[in-house]
Amino acid sequence: MSLSPLFDSPAPDLQEPTLVNVNLRGWMDYYKWRGLCSFEEQILSNPLALLLHWPLTLYHIVAHKLPYLNPFCIPKILINRKLIIHLIGVEKELSLLPIFKELDYLFKSQLRIHIYFIGQHFDATADKTVYHLSSRLSISVWSGLYHEFLYARKMTGETPDLIVGFNAGLAAYSTWPASLSAIAEMGVPAFFTDSCLYSSLWGFQVTSSLGLGPSQPDSIVGDDYKPGNVENQSCITMNPFRSPIRIEAPGVRWGWFSNAFIFSPFYPMDYLRQRSDLPLRMASMNV
Repeated sequence: MSLSPLFDSPAPDLQEPTLVNVNLRGWMDYYKWRGLCSFEEQILSNPLALLLHWPLTLYHIVAHKLPYLNPFCIPKILINRKLIIHLIGVEKELSLLPIFKELDYLFKSQLRIHIYFIGQHFDATADKTVYHLSSRLSISVWSGLYHEFLYARKMTGETPDLIVGFNAGLAAYSTWPASLSAIAEMGVPAFFTDSCLYSSLWGFQVTSSLGLGPSQPDSIVGDDYKPGNVENQSCITMNPFRSPIRIEAPGVRWGWFSNAFIFSPFYPMDYLRQRSDLPLRMASMNV
């Protein structure tokens, strides 16, 4: 693999303003841009996708999901020249730290990137450690649940620009509701991935039971859709940078793939904000 990309963007039609250097719509675009295959090849044989689906999924969310969920945050990030991402529910990602260096090539060079790895299931000796992957890209590790992390850092006043949970399993862990409520209260754009459609749909059921989102998505679309044509944030999309290796799931016949689907199971931020203000407005009206 080259130390830096060899080719220009294979699909240069980036919507401005943007936080990324290159417009990549899937693995073929990435492999050609990175010099991992020739522009004539149509079959991908290099196994790097087995590892790089983690940072490339994060890239895809920043490049093609965040601008449509909250377009107003992009200029603010560019003005501040700083991108803060909270990666929550971290497990094996911590053992794959070097692959996140790829974000150094993908995100605009004027941005300082700080990613927080927050989770319970990793070596406790890594807690509170800061890893510098480049002069502008760093990763801080915090051991614990996300809502506990937010409480511990409340006095700093720092809020993230984006929250991402890989292979979240929102319905599988009893600790998620408190963290989901904290995310909704912050009003920060948040995306989750899951390994199968069934788990993604259950994610909507969880936020719906908390009064934070709809009970089901408005649509389920493939990875060849045009983001600008999807007006509502409440959809489940296939991740074009999902892992290519199928996960064997006992008892089911459908395929599971790491980071297969992307979704944001919350109501729009304006709706949540108005709903939280409703008691005060009613009190002022003596209702």
